[in-house]
Amino acid sequence: MPVIAAWFTSNVGAYTIAGRLLAEGILSSKEIVIILLVGRVLSSLVRLRFTIPYYTGIFSPGLGMQILLLALFW
Repeated sequence: MPVIAAWFTSNVGAYTIAGRLLAEGILSSKEIVIILLVGRVLSSLVRLRFTIPYYTGIFSPGLGMQILLLALFW
């Protein structure tokens, strides 16, 4: 799915592609929401590789993990 691939680079790109697929009637609104959620989860998992060292390097390991979890789920 191009929407999921777009999430890895830009959420705005993913929304744009999803909107176009919805406008053309290729996918339903329910399918679009599910695809956007899956893309967000998958891209968050990949970004963890880079954000864990970032937050724990700037802050203490405990505080860095708390900030990271807030950033992921907020």
